Amino acid sequence: MQKHYVDCDIEDINEWFSEAEIFYNTRCKDNPFFKKVRSLTQLNIKEWNWNQESIYQMLFDKMVLFKLTSDNKIYFIHQQFRDCFSAICMIYDASTNVEESSLWRMKPTHEFYNVHMLLADLLKLEQIKTYIDNMRGVVCSAGSYAMYSLMEVFKLKKNFNLQGFNFERLDLRNVSLKHCGLDNAGKKNFEHSLIT
Repeated sequence: MQKHYVDCDIEDINEWFSEAEIFYNTRCKDNPFFKKVRSLTQLNIKEWNWNQESIYQMLFDKMVLFKLTSDNKIYFIHQQFRDCFSAICMIYDASTNVEESSLWRMKPTHEFYNVHMLLADLLKLEQIKTYIDNMRGVVCSAGSYAMYSLMEVFKLKKNFNLQGFNFERLDLRNVSLKHCGLDNAGKKNFEHSLIT
């Protein structure tokens, strides 16, 4: 298994966890998504306190998502954690439209399915629709998989039921819409779209 190293020392780790504690208490504590994540990741701990010590204990000792080497390097050992960071980076990188993001344009590997699922969980439906609307009239560059990834996230969010969705002016050349409830979709829904 490939190890992904990050140079750090124990002071860095403590600073990150302290920042995570502040961020959680000010921005996430009452967020429904984080409540769900928190309930799923308690690992039968009867009392969970979101503080520096318990974060360290959870990530290094209980869940073993990180390992600290003797030369003060941290490495990630769980691909789900890597995929979560990838999904978060993709959200931050999609400013105006996903075609402008090198992360969204990348050719997906089989591991991208997890990233697409995480994006579907992290993004609200309205955010995904805004990303799609920002792609109307945009011609994707050769070899770009931006629209493919965006539509994969949309399909997951909509449980593969895209019936009634307006696909006008979208570059759908790398997109598969099979098994998405579009059997009776009219041509009007695809006016001025690029389709192969």
